[in-house]
Amino acid sequence: MVIKVSKERYGDGISITFPTTAAQAQKKLAGLEQPAGGSPVFIRGSGLAEHFAECLKLADLTADAGIQKLNHLAGVEDQMSFQQYATCVGALYVEQVESLDDVLRVASSLDRYEFIEDIPSDEELGRWLVEQGLAGVDFPDAVRPYLDYARVGAEYHSVHGGAYIPQGYVTRRETGQVQAAGDQPGFVLTL
Repeated sequence: MVIKVSKERYGDGISITFPTTAAQAQKKLAGLEQPAGGSPVFIRGSGLAEHFAECLKLADLTADAGIQKLNHLAGVEDQMSFQQYATCVGALYVEQVESLDDVLRVASSLDRYEFIEDIPSDEELGRWLVEQGLAGVDFPDAVRPYLDYARVGAEYHSVHGGAYIPQGYVTRRETGQVQAAGDQPGFVLTL
């Protein structure tokens, strides 16, 4: 995972590769001229950091606690499969993360999110929901050519939230009610 810090929005700036130490990060950042008059510093990233860098603060890159969190996150990212990575990216948008702690919380709870691969739009989401029988109505095959799949997907998206990413669609998993039958243990239905 790489974080880039610059004085200009699209400037080259300084790159910090994680994992690293606070001393190494501070040394690199010392090479960045301090902005005059409180001018902003721009933080960008690559890899998973590309999707949350705007919520980082310089303190996250200079304090031991921030560096430890970023190192942990880099280690987690290195172990992710394609599906876990895509789920994490989408979940970051679903949750609208605002801090490094939010990012860590999302990355450590990927089982709370559903990733549906190759679903780039409301129309494709609606089609997938109908085909999987998850649209809330069982549509006979004869009416399917006449369905407004985009509207079905848009309705689902507006109710359930979620985020479209280049790899597909990510939404929070829904947990149904726990149902118990007599002495039988309860079960939870997850969609």
